[in-house]
Amino acid sequence: MSTDAFTAAESGTLVPMSFPGARRFASWIFWVVLPLLSLGALALAISGIAQHLGDRPDGTRGTYIANRTCVNDVCLVGGTFVSDDGRTVVASLLGDPRWATGSQHRVVYDGNGSAVLGISQWDPTPSVLAAVGAGTYLSVVGFLALAARRRSDSESAAADEPLART
Repeated sequence: MSTDAFTAAESGTLVPMSFPGARRFASWIFWVVLPLLSLGALALAISGIAQHLGDRPDGTRGTYIANRTCVNDVCLVGGTFVSDDGRTVVASLLGDPRWATGSQHRVVYDGNGSAVLGISQWDPTPSVLAAVGAGTYLSVVGFLALAARRRSDSESAAADEPLART
């Protein structure tokens, strides 16, 4: 056996990208599947961030102290709302049924209803990381595609040049 004719099958070990179609499969993943997934992640991240920017419910902001009452496995959460400035105090408002007795929550009271709305603590970190990761991957793929196209154009121009001289 000569070293020139040595193949992965003869070595008895797994050599990366040695099975038939491996390069084609990897190129489909790199050039088609992952860019499409990145575009989807980028779209979801942008829409998630856009939906939460400036999203503030109308009403008076304050603190709600929950009081949970259960009768025959039916539970209601009532409590007292105190505005941030201390001027508005409203007792017996309904709250989120998941809140435990004595827990305090940041809420908004609209002044008309008998319930308060919890202010969600939305964390933009996952959306920002998804957008940055997808954008970086798409930038790398775009750079590599542009470099391959330029190299192909320069090779075809070099191949055409000897024909032009004759």
